Amino acid sequence: MLLRKTLFFLFFLVVLPLFCYWLALSGPFLFDDFANLEQLSLISSNLSFESVKAFLDARPAGPTGRPIALLSFLLNDFGWPSEAYSFKYTNLMIHIINGLLLLIITLNLLTRSLKSEWSFWIAVLVASFWVLNPYNVSSVMYVVQRMALLSTFFVFAGLVFYIYGRAAIEEGRAKKGFALLLFGYLVGAGLGILAKENAALYVWLVVPLEYLFFGRKTRGRLLRFIIWVPAIILLCGFIYKMPDFLYQYQWVRDFSLSERLLSQSRALFYYLWRYLIPGVGYIGIYADGFQKSTGIIEPVSTLFTIAAHFALIAVAIRLKGKFPLFSFGVFFFYIAHFMEGSVVPIELMFEHRNYLPSSFLFLGLAHIKVKKDKLLILILCAFALVYASLLRLQSAYWSDALTLKGVFLVENKKSERAAVDYAQILEDLGQREKALNVLRGYTSRERAGLHIALNQAAIACSINADTEEDKKILIDSPSKYRGKGEAVTDKVKRLSMMLARGKCKTIDFEDLAKTLDNYRAAYERDGQAKQSELVSRAYISFYSGSYENFKKNILEAIRTAPNPPLSRSACAQFYQLERYDDACECLEISSEVNYDLTSNHIIGADHWASDVCNQ
Repeated sequence: MLLRKTLFFLFFLVVLPLFCYWLALSGPFLFDDFANLEQLSLISSNLSFESVKAFLDARPAGPTGRPIALLSFLLNDFGWPSEAYSFKYTNLMIHIINGLLLLIITLNLLTRSLKSEWSFWIAVLVASFWVLNPYNVSSVMYVVQRMALLSTFFVFAGLVFYIYGRAAIEEGRAKKGFALLLFGYLVGAGLGILAKENAALYVWLVVPLEYLFFGRKTRGRLLRFIIWVPAIILLCGFIYKMPDFLYQYQWVRDFSLSERLLSQSRALFYYLWRYLIPGVGYIGIYADGFQKSTGIIEPVSTLFTIAAHFALIAVAIRLKGKFPLFSFGVFFFYIAHFMEGSVVPIELMFEHRNYLPSSFLFLGLAHIKVKKDKLLILILCAFALVYASLLRLQSAYWSDALTLKGVFLVENKKSERAAVDYAQILEDLGQREKALNVLRGYTSRERAGLHIALNQAAIACSINADTEEDKKILIDSPSKYRGKGEAVTDKVKRLSMMLARGKCKTIDFEDLAKTLDNYRAAYERDGQAKQSELVSRAYISFYSGSYENFKKNILEAIRTAPNPPLSRSACAQFYQLERYDDACECLEISSEVNYDLTSNHIIGADHWASDVCNQ
């Protein structure tokens, strides 16, 4: 019996996931992978405390900096550029380990609720539905989501410690029990938030675990204190951060708080639908085409999904005594989505946000009654194999960059990012006309945003094929949404260089300046966004031959907001242009704005700063 159980769980939770995901390991880096991993170049072959610290400080990934997740990338490489294979392999190993932790938790909950001799077999299959679910492929094979994988690992590990600690308390071993409980909090929330901040929700996730599966008689004052004080502190933390959240809604996002909350009803329903009834069609990593809800019936699906969520929660509350496993799966789903599915001003949806919340959604299947438990096992095995076959199919897509991005574009016709990314890979392959057709195909049927319009103009200019329509789309594009400043700056620089080389037929520097005028007028801008706009204007001035306007814009950009990397590159550029007085003025302004740094540190150029500016 032991051998059969071992082979059973190894097949469904180790061998089958390895087989299904193996093709995807040869796939590419994607989207945010580059922004988060290119900082590995700061380490290169010089692995030291200083270089690792520079890597961690270079691009903070969140409020905590997520150091555990970032350090885990060093398991795969110390430099950049790199190969994606080892990063994806490590992600897969973490996913499989998470599946084994999920099995431990599920088996304990089934044993407490059902006391069936088939609990182990059911637990393995319920866990396999999560490990093999094709909807999780973008969380596992998207390298940067190592952060979501690791935070889930710590939350699961914390829950394991909580369950065993709570069992020890019930058995009268209070000291050991409370030690395990506290260690669970330390691992689940303490270490978890250093991988990704949503692990802080661990302190809320233990609440339904405690009240659905453990007896009231052993729930003394100390235990209630341990459970409720951290939960209240986290709630206070959300309230404390609300001014910051509201600032982001005003200055950064193109949706309001109410629009986000309304939109999340549809996003959460989409997560449920795609997870419970998976198919080969999926959003993947591109969710920018997701329509925001501007009112309770705009679109009308907002109203229906709100009603569906309330109904599901009401049923879970009503049946919590009779079907605790089902209720726990529902409560866990909504609690685990709270941080990324409520007031925090992040983008409206991403598939990886469902990775942790979905883990117990199938737990309620254990309540199904059939004439013979073996029949239930066979039915669940069949479903697991269907999931595995769909996962294998999606892994084949993920194995090739061109195929994958083509699938993303077909599945996400409203996503600018999908269109831009597919066009970019075609351009990299030398197929510029095809790339241009992809972008023009999108802008002919959808309102163009600034990013896709700049890309379309640049590719059109690169083959001397820009038209009046390309110009119109470019000038009108900023009215759609704010656009990230850094990306806008990079694309304006690229187009300015083409204009300087005379590559464009109809678009000129005046059109590019007019686009930036519309960019500023479209939305209110904070200091960082204004800084990016000024840097973009500086590029236009530089490549159009107006040095004085270049100097004016770049110095104003430095004054707008602290930005040591900008100061470093700008002051060095003045020096390389042999504009020594301007370089020294740049240093002086930079020192005032970046008040915590010295002039020499800002630009890292002792060899010329001291000689030129101190004479």
